[in-house]
Formats: sequence, structure tokens, C-alpha cells
Amino acid sequence: MMTMSDHDLLREYVRSQSEAAFAELVRRYVGLVHSAAQRQVQDRQLAEEITQAVFVVLVRKAQRLGPDVVLAGWLLKTARYAAQAQMRADIRRKQREQEASMQSMLNESTVAWEQLAPHLDVAMSKLGDADRNAIALRYFENKTAPEIAAALKVNEEAAQKRVARALEKLRKIFSKRGVTLTAVAIAGALSANSVQAAPVGLAISISGTAVHGTLVSAAIITLVKGTMKLMTWTKIKLAMAVGTGVSLVAGTATLAIYFADPELKNYLEAPQTLLIQPSQYRDTHFSTGGRGDGDKTVGRNMPLQIMMAHAYGFSQSRMIFSNTPPTETYDWLVTVTNRPHQSFQALIKSQLGWAGRVEIREADALLLRAKNPAILESKVSPKVSPRNRLRNSDRTKFLDWPNQRISTLANMLEGFFEKPVIDKTGLTNFYDITLEGKWQSDRQANLDFISKALGDQLGLELVPSREKVEMLVVEKVK
Repeated sequence: MMTMSDHDLLREYVRSQSEAAFAELVRRYVGLVHSAAQRQVQDRQLAEEITQAVFVVLVRKAQRLGPDVVLAGWLLKTARYAAQAQMRADIRRKQREQEASMQSMLNESTVAWEQLAPHLDVAMSKLGDADRNAIALRYFENKTAPEIAAALKVNEEAAQKRVARALEKLRKIFSKRGVTLTAVAIAGALSANSVQAAPVGLAISISGTAVHGTLVSAAIITLVKGTMKLMTWTKIKLAMAVGTGVSLVAGTATLAIYFADPELKNYLEAPQTLLIQPSQYRDTHFSTGGRGDGDKTVGRNMPLQIMMAHAYGFSQSRMIFSNTPPTETYDWLVTVTNRPHQSFQALIKSQLGWAGRVEIREADALLLRAKNPAILESKVSPKVSPRNRLRNSDRTKFLDWPNQRISTLANMLEGFFEKPVIDKTGLTNFYDITLEGKWQSDRQANLDFISKALGDQLGLELVPSREKVEMLVVEKVK
């Protein structure tokens, strides 16, 4: 058995239901699958369930896997599907703290691994099959160039180029997610850490449960069904995308995947999607995104007013409703790249019957002026591009907003003071904007603090005025 190829083992299992052949496949790949599952769900028990589910799927798909399938790459993709299915099933479960899986060591490989591990499986899912297979063979299985060439059915030079190109693509994906490592560092980290030993006895357990369906738990059966459903849905989306150029979504289930991320970052990696639906949630609400994220935006359990703000780029303080807005709340996901704001506006109009138009109206406003410009001169940011995310989400500071323009601060202040704030400072640099102080439960106390802190800590002041400003007039349309 040890000398048989993966394909020969699969054929032997399909032909004679050989448990020995399947057990050998499990022995070869249980560490790879379990490591991928552990990275994604960060929970030992769930990782073991996902690992078992992947091999159950392998049993059910074995007859369909041809000789050209690279099993390592196929298993990584299936593990990704299974992890997504698990997130759907456990959307209301609070994510557990990641268990410490590695000892702290002062070497480049370990430091690099700590940075890229949380993003590895998402990044791998962004690669095409050929690139994913090349990375899996070279760095997950540590195959030699001749072995990779044989598996990919190319010559050694082509195999080496494929690995190099795939590694560079992986580096660029990591870079977009804030992990800036060299290709050499990524390669070293993957080779040393990507596959770790699975729990003792897991291979034996899988060999039994995968082959004998009666021994599979209800939880794993549910996970298997969710995984296979997601695999089928992905094929449908790919076929439709090739035929029409339009990416499809799976409604509530699709949004659930992105709502599962507590930091609200993974929606930035979503395929091109344009979706609004009545909210299925009543517990928590949030919305994020906008121009700083390349016009991508996601919202959960939010009213029409907030949706219009994201679609049109107007704060609620600059919004006038000609008709009483609805009390319903909505979920949305917008990641299209072709005229995203206009597309979002058109979808709101066609699906919900609301549209906005810009008018100049006279309104009470606040003018943001530079009272003491010298204070802000010491806060000029050394970075060259803006970061559009607040830090210190535990609110240990009243405001900690690195590398922002004053005009962006003015827009944010509109949300606090509920009236237009117009930047009259004339300042064009990027600044690290910090306000030391504690958030209060009382709104007026916060407003008083902001007014004073702007002057004391940033050298700015808010001056009441009556101004002609751009307002978004929102009305119900037929």
C-alpha cells in the first residue's frame, strides 16, 4: 500500500471497498486536512469534525475523481468548503479564542507563520486550482521538483515556474490583507508549519466513520451535506460567471459567511456581489465599508437611512426624507467593481422603491476651523495612504484614527452632532488623529467632551453657522 499512488489507492477503494487503501489515504493526508481546518475554525473539536467530514466527502466523491486530480489540492479546497459550511451552521456561536498552537520562538519562520496563518486558507482559496495544487505539492507536502512535475504532468522547468508564480500570487494576496512578507519568508513558513501532526487516533476514527456511514455522527452528517451543497453551488456560480460575466450569491447563507467575521474584514475578499434582503437578524446590527475600502460595503440589520448613506455617500445629517422611511431593517453586500455606488443606488430603487437626489438647501451647520494649527503640525502622519478604520475598539481612548484627512474627521463629526460639519481649516495633510479621554454613556457629555478636546488636543474649533449645503432628498418612487 505504501508504494501505491493516490490514484491507485482511490481506484482500489472504489473497486473493492478496501478499507486498507482508504486508511492509507487518510494516513497520508489527515495532517494536511486537519491543519487547514484548525487554521480556519481555531477550535480543536470543530477541526476534527471538519476533518472527518472532508474524508466522508472523499468517500462519496472517490468514483468521480479522475487521474488528473491532485489529491492534496482537492482536499484543501474541500476543507475550505467544509469550514465555510461549519461557519454557516454555527453563525450564532461566539467564536472561541484561538488556542496557542505554537511555542514562541525567535526565528524568521515562526514570526512569519504567526502573521500569515490566520489568512492562509482564505488566501489559498483565492488561487486557481493549478496554482493551489502547485503550492500544496511544494510546501504542504514538500515534494521535489520531479515529483511536482509528474503530478502536474509538465516538465520540471514548467513545474518550477508554476510554483514560483503561485508563490508570488500568494504573496500579493497576503500583502492586500496587511501581511507584508517576502516570497522566501512565506515559503519557509509554509514548509515548516503548514502541516502539523493530527490528534492521536483521529486517522483510525476517520477510516471507520467515513467508510461505515452508520458510525458517522449527526453533526458530521449535517456538515457533510452543507459541504457538498456548497461545492455544488460553487460550480453553478462558476458556470454562470463564465456564461454571463455576473457573479451569483446564495442570499442569507452567503451573508452569514461574512457576518461570521467579528472584525468585518472578510467581506473585502468576497466575489463581485450586489445584494439587498430583509434582515433575518434582530440581535446585533452593524454596517461598514465605503470609499476607503474600494467602495465595498456590508450591512446587517440596518435601517434604510444607513443604507442610503452608504449608497450615496451622505451622512444622515445631510439627508431629508420626503416620505416617512420604513421601519424594516435590511442586510446588504456590495462588492461589485463596475460603478458600485450607482449600482447600489439602482438596486435600492428597483427593489425597495427609494431614490435620492442632491439639492442645495440652507441648514444649521458647524464650521470646523483651525484655532491653533501648530498642534496639528506635530500630528502629521508619516504614512502615504489613508487607513479608514478606527483603532481601539475597546474604547480605551475616545478616538484613535491614524492617517486621516481633516475633511474625513469633519464627516465623522457629523454623526456625533447630527448636523452638517464643513471643513474650513484649509489643511490638506494626513494626520494621526487622537483624542485622549473616556467614552460616556450620556450623549451630551460626549458632545461636550468632543468640543473641548478638539480645541485642547487638536487645535480645532466648531463654530455654529447657517450655510447652504448639499443635502440628499430621499423620496419614494414608483
